[in-house]
Amino acid sequence: MIRFILLFTLIAVVLAFIPGTGEDLGVMTIHFDIPYTALDREHYEDLVKKALINIATHQYQRQYNGEYARINGRSVNDKLVVDVQAMNINCEHENTFLRKFICEIGYYHIDTKCPANTIE
Repeated sequence: MIRFILLFTLIAVVLAFIPGTGEDLGVMTIHFDIPYTALDREHYEDLVKKALINIATHQYQRQYNGEYARINGRSVNDKLVVDVQAMNINCEHENTFLRKFICEIGYYHIDTKCPANTIE
């Protein structure tokens, strides 16, 4: 019984960081250690989008709403960087979400700012 409670708690925590499930704005920057090209940019933007969709829909049967997330690739020092801006998330569950996200895309340097809608 305790295992089921822990499983449902983990599911609720991960779902809380999915875009559209909270009230915070979060920004995640993934630094891919590859040279920037337009083809690679499209590929890695798609990889990130598929990871978000898989976490939301396939693992937890939650509808992924792309209106709450913006995914953009860019060049930083001739290396590929992909930014994700996600609206209406719950930043309390950032670390749990990142563990799932890294399992989906592989280990890369990831910077996050959550909540991003606060003034520092």
